[in-house]
Amino acid sequence: MDTRMHTRPTFLAAALFCLALLCAWAMPVRAQNASGLLPSSAAEAEKAGPDDAYFEELRNSIFETGLGRNNIPPINRPQYISVQDAALAMDDGESVFVLDYGNPDGQPRIYPRRVLVWHVVVNEVLGSGKNARRRSITYSPITGCVRGYSGEVAGFSTPFGSMGTLLNANSILFDYSTNSMWSQLLGMAFDGPLKGTTLESFPLVWTTWGRARKRYPDAKVLSRATGYRRSYGTDPYGSYRRDDSYYQDQRILHPLLHQDDRLEPKARVLGLHLDDLSVAIVRQSLKQPKAANFDAGVTPIVSLWDEDLDAPRLFDRRVGNYQLHFVYRDGSYFDVETGTRWQPDGLAVEGRLENNRLALIDGFDVMWFAWSAFYPSTTIFSWQDAVTAQKTEEETFSAVEQVEPPEPTFDKPGTETLPTLPNVTPPALPKDIPPTVITPDMKINPEEGL
Repeated sequence: MDTRMHTRPTFLAAALFCLALLCAWAMPVRAQNASGLLPSSAAEAEKAGPDDAYFEELRNSIFETGLGRNNIPPINRPQYISVQDAALAMDDGESVFVLDYGNPDGQPRIYPRRVLVWHVVVNEVLGSGKNARRRSITYSPITGCVRGYSGEVAGFSTPFGSMGTLLNANSILFDYSTNSMWSQLLGMAFDGPLKGTTLESFPLVWTTWGRARKRYPDAKVLSRATGYRRSYGTDPYGSYRRDDSYYQDQRILHPLLHQDDRLEPKARVLGLHLDDLSVAIVRQSLKQPKAANFDAGVTPIVSLWDEDLDAPRLFDRRVGNYQLHFVYRDGSYFDVETGTRWQPDGLAVEGRLENNRLALIDGFDVMWFAWSAFYPSTTIFSWQDAVTAQKTEEETFSAVEQVEPPEPTFDKPGTETLPTLPNVTPPALPKDIPPTVITPDMKINPEEGL
C-alpha cells in the first residue's frame, strides 16, 4: 500500500466536517417530547436495566450531522514525543487529558485536547507481552465528555471509530469487530450484535499543559504527526478560555431527549454511575474542601483535590476493615481513623496504612446538559449545598423534640443488671504523627468535608 495515502489530505472529509459545524451553529434544537421528559422506557431503564424499547428510543433519536463513518478519523497509529519537544508548540493554559494511573506500561501519557477535538478517538495498545492491553481514549467535544475505554469486550479485541452522528449531542462510536454502535458517554452499545454490552472504563484527568508537564516531566505526549492535515493549533468550536465560544455560552445546538434546568446547561460535572445510581458531581464545588467525603448508594467515596493538577480524583474510602474519613490539614491529607497521611493520587505514604492505595473510581468530565439527557433521574452532589443542608439540620434540631419513654406500669424487678458493653480499643496513633495534628476520634467539621 502506498504510504502516502495516510498523509494525503481528505478534502471531502474536511469539507463535510466544516459544513456540519456550520449547520450545527445555525440549527435550532428540535422540539422535545410533549412532557419534556425522557420517555418512560428510558427512565425505567435506569432502575431495571436497558430493554428493547429503550434501545429503540435511542436509535430513533440519532441526529444526522452530514458526516459519515470515520469522516472524523480516529488515530490508529498514535505517535508520541517527549514533554520537552511538545513544549515547543503548546502553551501552558492549553487543556490536556492525562492517563497516569492504571496504565499497563506504567508511563504517564498526555493527550492534548486540540488534537482529540479533530479525531474523537485514539486507539492504541498499551503495555507489552502479557500486560498488553488495547485502549481507546475518547473525547466528544460538543458535550465536553472525555472517557477512556478498554478495547476488549465480549471476547473481542477491537479499536473504535466515529459514526459522525450524535445522540443527545454526544458522539456515537462503532467498533471494528462487530459494527455495533456505542454511545461515547454511556460506554454502552445500543445497536448491533453487542447491544446492551458495557465497556470497561478508566479515568482520565482533565488539566492544563503547564500543570501536566511540571507534574510528569517524563511523560509521553501525543504528537500532532497523525497522518492527517488538521489545524491542530485551533479548535473549531472555540476556546474554554474565551467567554464568546461554544464552550462558555449556554446554547444547546442539537436535540436532546430530556432537558434539566437544575444546573446551567454547560456546567462541568463529574458523571458517576455506581450501584445503579447516577450522580452528577459539581466539579468546582470539590475544590474548596480539598477532601470531600460522601456516599453514592452503598459506596463510600472521597474526592481528593490534586492541587498540582487543579483537578479532583474520586476514590472508594474503604481499605481493609476500615471505612475511612479524610481531612485536609497543613497541606496534606489524613484519614481520621488511623492518622495515615495520603497523597492526592490515593497512595498512603506515612502511617499505619502506608503503601496501601485507594481504589480509583471513574468519575468523568462531562457537560450537565448531556449527562442529564441520558440520566433524567440523576442526583446532583454539590459540596456547598451539602454543607448548607447539614448546618440547617443542626441548627433546627431541638432536644425538646426528643420524648423520654414512659415509665413502665408493671413492677420493676428487685435488682437490675446493667448490660455488658464490649471493650473497644481505639486504634493507636502512628508515633510520627503527634496527637495535636490528627487523632483517630477527631470530629470532621462540615467545612472539612462531610
